[in-house]
Amino acid sequence: KSGDGDGPKDGDEKRLEKKDTDAEGAGDTTLVPLGGGSGTLARDDVQPLEPQLLALPLPRRPLFPGQQQALQVTHPKIVQALLELMAKGAPPRLVTLLRRNGDASADEAEHAAEDLKGLDPFEALHHIGTRARIVQVQPVSDSMQPDAPPAGLHLLLHGQDLVRLDKVLSPGPPLLIQAKRHVAKKAPDAEAALAVMDADAEDAAAKNVKAHVNEIMRVLREIMKINAHFREHATMIHRGFQHLDSGDPTAIAHFAASLTTSEGEELMEVLISDDPLKKLQLSLNLLKKELDLSQLQQKISTQIEDKVSKTQREFFLREQLSMIKKELGEDKSDGSDELVAKYKKRLEGKEVPKD
Repeated sequence: KSGDGDGPKDGDEKRLEKKDTDAEGAGDTTLVPLGGGSGTLARDDVQPLEPQLLALPLPRRPLFPGQQQALQVTHPKIVQALLELMAKGAPPRLVTLLRRNGDASADEAEHAAEDLKGLDPFEALHHIGTRARIVQVQPVSDSMQPDAPPAGLHLLLHGQDLVRLDKVLSPGPPLLIQAKRHVAKKAPDAEAALAVMDADAEDAAAKNVKAHVNEIMRVLREIMKINAHFREHATMIHRGFQHLDSGDPTAIAHFAASLTTSEGEELMEVLISDDPLKKLQLSLNLLKKELDLSQLQQKISTQIEDKVSKTQREFFLREQLSMIKKELGEDKSDGSDELVAKYKKRLEGKEVPKD
């Protein structure tokens, strides 16, 4: 059983960190930071990848490089494999791969995402994913059997770099793979075109990228004005952009896309795109969809509030009118007037015997 959550993930990080503080000195239930637990990772993309990596399928949303994501794992074999991995002392790393929408067990994905149940990983998973470091881990203990091995693990992962599924060593669980770093594909004439690109063309390309980054920031500000969820994470969003290199459109696109509530397949388009400008465009489209959705939610909320306010206003006015009539002595009816009027209406046009 596992889940990867929706929306901005730094909130999950904050909640986990709070658990760490609140549970300090609570033994096996504490949140254990690994390698300092800061989540700040040095770039090691020049180092060779591990010959064998444990892969975790994600049910709904991919993990982006540079971002953090909370994940729960409960399959006994995978829990044991992760515990053994962490016991080795080296900074534990694994690979996250999003499950495809066409997966036959997609309805069960949220409850058993880490178990492919015999499906071919090359068919069930997207081939491009993120190699991640386990930043923090919290064991999930059985309250009835406190001395038993953990029933599951709450993980906080920090995305590091993009990798491509190369070979399945064991379908698992746990799923063990070999991976290669994902290298952006370039068009055959791309390098030649760059070589002859003049200063004006380079300047125009840079301005185009900057324009997209500025538009992303503008749309984010618009969303935060009307979306309470985004407002709650405003500090995290501002801090996230401050920590990014303004000259790295890929990192900005990844961060912007990770803030949205978009579907996994839409987020995968951003993740696997090789063109930085295309990534920015895709992320901007997702943010604009988020803005449209937020505006629609605000409109619906306003309409409901207006309707409720109108009904309440009419009720209070009637009550006030009734009280005023009573004070003036004009409202002496105990309800009989309405009853008489009702019968008079029924008798209209009919002959009533004098008796």
